[in-house]
Amino acid sequence: VIGSTFNKFEYRKILTGELENMFVEDYARRRGVGRLLVHNLLEWFKLHGVASVIVSVYAKNFESIKFYKSLGFSPWSVTLEHRLL
Repeated sequence: VIGSTFNKFEYRKILTGELENMFVEDYARRRGVGRLLVHNLLEWFKLHGVASVIVSVYAKNFESIKFYKSLGFSPWSVTLEHRLL
């Protein structure tokens, strides 16, 4: 799991962290490893004064969206794409 406290949302009055990347090997999935990784990252963020954490997920990655929602994440922003080529 990779996270940062770089606050790219300068307009926000609180420090925002970002869960940038996470990977769990196939053999370890659905065994609580991802949940533990995210939990530990969130605890680290709390210790460092982070008030809110974001994570970006591909819109059609329904399993990941369900996973992050189960950990208390909720929709905050929507990114739309218009393909030209």
